[in-house]
Amino acid sequence: KPFPGDIFENTPAFRFAAATGTIDWAKSWGGGAQELCGGIAVSGTDVFVTGYTSSDPSTFDGQTITGNAVNNAFIVRASASTGTAAQAKGLVANLDIFDIAVNGTAVAIVGTLGSTAPAINSCSLNVSGTGDEALIMNFNGANLNCAWARTGGSFTNNEPASANAVAPVPGGGWVVTGSYTGSSVNFAGSGASLPNLGGSDAFL
Repeated sequence: KPFPGDIFENTPAFRFAAATGTIDWAKSWGGGAQELCGGIAVSGTDVFVTGYTSSDPSTFDGQTITGNAVNNAFIVRASASTGTAAQAKGLVANLDIFDIAVNGTAVAIVGTLGSTAPAINSCSLNVSGTGDEALIMNFNGANLNCAWARTGGSFTNNEPASANAVAPVPGGGWVVTGSYTGSSVNFAGSGASLPNLGGSDAFL
């Protein structure tokens, strides 16, 4: 199926048949600028897709998000059987989103927050500066409303960090991994810090 596009990039999504690899459906989402996918997860009859967009507006079937700037993120809930988007929410901040996971009725995305943003999608954030800090956001899967969000690292204190992958914990919650630099980083906000062993270190 040919995709309408532009000189930049749109976000494609496909469903492949398990037995044959035949494409059951194909979708193209986006706008006149750039969209990049950050991850995809399936739960029951829903597909959740995240990434970032520089288009204003950016369209996901009949769902449109506006007010975007460079590297604003999005999260979409679509039908697993048809690929049609049921909901789309814009996350207005300088974000790079790298992964998404589902845990029961909750959906989490992780990535890097690169700007001061006191709130994203109604979730309050404590951000030190305008550089890279690790980010996790937890959403209600039914309406894509943000339940809570946390940042890690401190750009201002020369402790940049990035959250690169997330997975569900049975019974609720998440495990997150990524990387950080600087002499040490305190992700919990209190207690012991993680020392840096040289260059960029991994965290869990």
